[in-house]
Amino acid sequence: MKQVTKWRIIVSGDAYTPPECTRFHLQGVAMWAALGEPDHITTSAIVGTEDNGRVMVTRSGSRYRLGEPLEGSMDLSAMVEKHPWTPLT
Repeated sequence: MKQVTKWRIIVSGDAYTPPECTRFHLQGVAMWAALGEPDHITTSAIVGTEDNGRVMVTRSGSRYRLGEPLEGSMDLSAMVEKHPWTPLT
């Protein structure tokens, strides 16, 4: 499982996207052992969490452990409260 640091949750869609079509993605910096250097990533849509919200599960089945968030990014609990239709609830 890869750890993602300097992460934030981004929303796909725009003001005209119906709430049920809105998707949330994890964006941040992951360290890939094979490369030996950090890589900026944007995941497929988040479909759930594990380990009390410390692990994000994506549509592709990947799991990412959350490290330090990007400074100034929206708090994950605030995101869920603001968008109750998200699969994170």
